[in-house]
Amino acid sequence: MGSTKRRNRIIASLALLSLFALMLGSYETGAAQTPTCNGTITPAATEGPYWKSGSPERTSLLEAGTPGTKLVLTGYVYDKNCKPIANAWLDFWQTDGNGAYDNSGYKMRGHQYTDASGRYHLETVVPGEYPGRTVHIHVKVQSPNGPILTTQLFVPGVPRNNSDGIYNSALLMQVQDTADGKSATFNFVLNVTAPQSQPTPTQTAGSYTFKETGITVSGAFWDRWQGGRSFADSLYINGLPITAVRDEVSPTDGKSYSTQWFERARFESHPQNQPPSDVLLGLLGTTAVQGRQSEAPFKAISNPGGGLQWFSQTGHTLGDNSEGGKAIAAFWTSLGGLAQFGYPLSQPFTEVSKENGKSYLVQYFERQRFEYHPEYKGTRFEVLFGRLGAEQVKK
Repeated sequence: MGSTKRRNRIIASLALLSLFALMLGSYETGAAQTPTCNGTITPAATEGPYWKSGSPERTSLLEAGTPGTKLVLTGYVYDKNCKPIANAWLDFWQTDGNGAYDNSGYKMRGHQYTDASGRYHLETVVPGEYPGRTVHIHVKVQSPNGPILTTQLFVPGVPRNNSDGIYNSALLMQVQDTADGKSATFNFVLNVTAPQSQPTPTQTAGSYTFKETGITVSGAFWDRWQGGRSFADSLYINGLPITAVRDEVSPTDGKSYSTQWFERARFESHPQNQPPSDVLLGLLGTTAVQGRQSEAPFKAISNPGGGLQWFSQTGHTLGDNSEGGKAIAAFWTSLGGLAQFGYPLSQPFTEVSKENGKSYLVQYFERQRFEYHPEYKGTRFEVLFGRLGAEQVKK
C-alpha cells in the first residue's frame, strides 16, 4: 500500500514538473512568437499635406546629421481575422527631430514590405513638435489585396496638444527607453482577409500600374521587369518605375531608344532582338564609377585563387572571403548573375553611403552596386542594391 502511494506521489511530481517545464518553455519562447492580435481594426487618420509618392524603399530613415533621438519601430500587419499579412506595403513619412518636414521627397520618408511573417522594422528618430499637432508619424498601409489605410502613430509620454483634433489614443505606440534611444511597437489590423499566398500581378493585360508612383510598366518592359521571378524579388532588384517610357540617347552607342527608368535600373528597348535581349539593361554601375579607376578597389588584380571566382574580362573577383563578400557573391549568383548585374568593376571595399552617411562593405558591378548589411543577416535586406537609377535619371 505504501509503495503504491509513493509511486502515485512520484507520478504526480513528475506531472507537475512537466507542466512547469511546459509553462517555462512557453514563457521563454513567447518573445520570439508573433504578438497577439486583438482584432480591433486600426483607425484611419488624415493624410495631411506632406505625403509624396515614390518614396525610396528602405527600412531606415536615419541619415548623417539628422536631428532627433533614435527610434526603432517594429510590429506586424494583420488581417481582420488576426492572420499576419506577408508583403504588405507600408509607407512612412514624418518630421525630423526639430519638427521640420523635408519637401525633397526623400528625407524622413521611405516605404517597405512586411516579411513572410507579416513583420516590419523601421529605424527613424522621434519626430519633433510643430504648432497645432501632437508628435506623430504618418503611415500608409496596404495588404496586397486591399485598399490603403492612411493613419498616424502617436508617441506616448509627450504632452498632447489640446488643439490637435486628429489625436487618437488608439494609435499610441508602445515605447521604451534603450541605451541608444527608444524602441517602439505597433501592430496594424486591416479590414481585409489575408491572401492565401503572395500575389503576383498577372500578365493577362501585359501591364501593371504601381500604386506607389502611379506609373505603368507595359509590354516587353513589364516582361523584363518580372524576369520570371517572384514579384517581391523583381521589386527588390529593379525597384519602382520612376519615369514613363520615353526616347533617350544611349550613353553606350549614342543612338536613341525607347527607355524607362526604375529606382535601380534603366530599361532600353531593342525590338530587333529576340527576348529577353529585346530589352537591355543600362550600365548604371559603369556610369557610377566613372573617374574612379585610379582608386585601389577599382584596379584590376591577378587571379587570387582560393576558390574565388575571378573574371579576366575586368580583373576582379566575385565577392571575397569575408562574411560580407560571401553574401554579395551569393546574392549575385541567386538573383540573376552575369545577365542581370554584369561583371564586377571593383573588389569589395568599405564606402560611406550617400543615403545615411554610414560605412558599408560594397562592390560595384556593370549594372549595380551591392551593399552588405550585417544587421539584416538572413533576410532579403542582407545585401541591398544601390538606387542608381534614381541617382542618375534626368527628369
